[in-house]
Amino acid sequence: MDLANPLQFVLFAIGLWIGVNYFIGLISGWAELARAYPFTGKFSGVRWKFQSGQMRLLMGFHNAVTVGSSPEGLYLSPFFPFRPGKATVLIPWIDVSARPGKFWFWRYTEFRFRQAPEVFLQLPLSLGNKVLAATGPAWQAGLVGGEEPF
Repeated sequence: MDLANPLQFVLFAIGLWIGVNYFIGLISGWAELARAYPFTGKFSGVRWKFQSGQMRLLMGFHNAVTVGSSPEGLYLSPFFPFRPGKATVLIPWIDVSARPGKFWFWRYTEFRFRQAPEVFLQLPLSLGNKVLAATGPAWQAGLVGGEEPF
C-alpha cells in the first residue's frame, strides 16, 4: 500500500475510521445494546441532538449522539459519522433503571439495562432529568425498571 497515493490514503483513512468506530462500539457496550434492543422504526418522542455521555471503559461520546425519550422507551442514535458499530436502539422503560451519581464535580444520571446488565450509560444530570421527565406516565406509574425519579 502506498499512502502517498491520494486514493489509497483516503481508502485507508476511511477503513481506519470504520474499524476504530466498530472497536469503540464493542468495548463501550453499544454493540450489546444494539443486539438486545434493535430499532429500525421512526422514533416519535422528544429528542436532544448532539449530546455527550459516557459508557463503560471510559468510552465517551462528545456531542455525537441523539438521546430521545418517549413512553415507549429510551432512544439512542449516534451521529452519522460515528454510526459504524453503533446502531440505533430503543430500550423499553421496563428494562431501564436510573440513578443519580457524582464523580468529582460531574453529576450524572446512570442508566442500566436489564438485557445488557454489564452496560451502563451516564448522561449529564440535567439531561437525565429531562429524559426521565419526558417518559410520560411510564416513569410515574412505576413502569420503568429502576429507582424513583430524582
